[in-house]
Amino acid sequence: MDNEVDPAMIAEASRGAGKAVYYPRVKASGFIRGVEDTSTLTAAGLIADEPLSQVAGAVLVLVPGVAFDPRGVRLGRGRGWYDRVLARYPAATRLGLAYEFQVLPALPEAPWDVRMHALVTEARLIGEPFVAARAEKEGST
Repeated sequence: MDNEVDPAMIAEASRGAGKAVYYPRVKASGFIRGVEDTSTLTAAGLIADEPLSQVAGAVLVLVPGVAFDPRGVRLGRGRGWYDRVLARYPAATRLGLAYEFQVLPALPEAPWDVRMHALVTEARLIGEPFVAARAEKEGST
């Protein structure tokens, strides 16, 4: 969307590796499984093959944003959609996707905000996504 990082190459590589790829569906709460031809992606035109909550194994959610800070706080577009959906999938590992200029020293954080486990830009990886996700699941954070 707009100037957000385009995850199309990541999705393509994931599908090539046999991984299920899901896209956000804004008109309903949740994610839906993607289709092979990404040129047809529209919120109304996709049909869920299976709910994300029923997927077996590890789930990695790539999350766009307007800005992030090194603590994993994310500034979105102000509607709280991602925070509400991510709260429904607490076992998923959350990885923020951003350009380096979108990483700010600190952002305000509301009680309902869901932090990213890590952040990746074109220049660096901030945090250890799988270590942070595992610690959160075990109640260490």
